[in-house]
Amino acid sequence: ITSDMIQQAYAQAMAPNPWEKNKYNIINDEQDSFIKNFSGDQIAAFWAPIFPPDQQTNTSQEIQTAVSALFVDSSQPGLGSVFDELQKSISQSLETYISTTLSEVRQGENNENRNIATITNPFLGPTKGGLPGAPLGGDPNLFLEKGNPSDFKTSWNQPRRSDLRREGRVGYSVKFVSFDSLQQMSAGSSGQTPPTNAITGDAESNLDLPNIKH
Repeated sequence: ITSDMIQQAYAQAMAPNPWEKNKYNIINDEQDSFIKNFSGDQIAAFWAPIFPPDQQTNTSQEIQTAVSALFVDSSQPGLGSVFDELQKSISQSLETYISTTLSEVRQGENNENRNIATITNPFLGPTKGGLPGAPLGGDPNLFLEKGNPSDFKTSWNQPRRSDLRREGRVGYSVKFVSFDSLQQMSAGSSGQTPPTNAITGDAESNLDLPNIKH
């Protein structure tokens, strides 16, 4: 069993399947003239910090707490010490990877770091020699067909233009709200109930806020 074989098996296992049809927006570059998610190496990167700002200084404890929650029952006779050692090993490995490896530029898997996560194209196998992998699929009971984009582009399937409707779209409606209306708390997201969380800052920012339009 080679590393390439493991990577191929992983890609097959993670490929979109028919059960997910019309349930999720599955990141893709299929038949979309408006957006490209994946680079030439078929990897997409997005902002996804492992820890929120208030936990950045106590990551070691957060890792230990998260791992220990997975080992809720180590009371079976003869297995307590085994679970304890396994829990310790996993915690130490995660601590090294997150606190050391991911703190270095482009050292994580697929260039991930503590704040940037990456995902490979779910419709293609692993890249080889810098070239995109072969398309995944074959058995319709196991894989979603790439030729039916409306199966995996579910957030906006009814645009007015028929050619775009055939392609399928990934997108959400955007509502532009004037910054002044937020600052003055004159209208909420419902258009009826005004918000109650005022935008405040220090003396200097309070001078700038009225000049921000959107």
